[in-house]
Amino acid sequence: MIPKDTSEFIQRWKHKRRFYPLDRLDHYFDRFFTSFVLYNFLYNEISSRLQPNWNGDEKKATKAAKKLLGAETIFNDRLIRQNGDKICHLVKTKTFYIRDKVWDEQKIKKLTSTDPEQWVKGLLEIVYGIRCNTFHGQKSFEESQKSILGPCIAITERLNDMLIEKMSAK
Repeated sequence: MIPKDTSEFIQRWKHKRRFYPLDRLDHYFDRFFTSFVLYNFLYNEISSRLQPNWNGDEKKATKAAKKLLGAETIFNDRLIRQNGDKICHLVKTKTFYIRDKVWDEQKIKKLTSTDPEQWVKGLLEIVYGIRCNTFHGQKSFEESQKSILGPCIAITERLNDMLIEKMSAK
């Protein structure tokens, strides 16, 4: 069960995404930031409960959701799969680079896998990589960013909703 103050915090951040209806470029950036702040809070909460020995933000961001929800649940979610496929296509066709050629190819290989563990691992690593690029200013403020940020927003918001539901049930 989620404590009342934590629940209120979660709901406030979840509500903030409504302020960015994705009709302007700055809304894509702001909504991704907002969604990822909540995701960050949730994966830290999950990690502290289920895996307190995990060190480092990247490990928590790429493992906590899978640990709580299960790879199959994430893999079988239609919205997450559709948007994961969009990201896969954008990186595969070299429309976007996340880190470098070798790193990107390794992650895309996972996103073409039919193994839920590998697919989810690749997806969460890529979304985290895009988060790092966005938060640390390596994403240019251009209209073309909408095509990669849109799927990241959809995935992050869906994961947030799934995590909140699962955490509320416990």
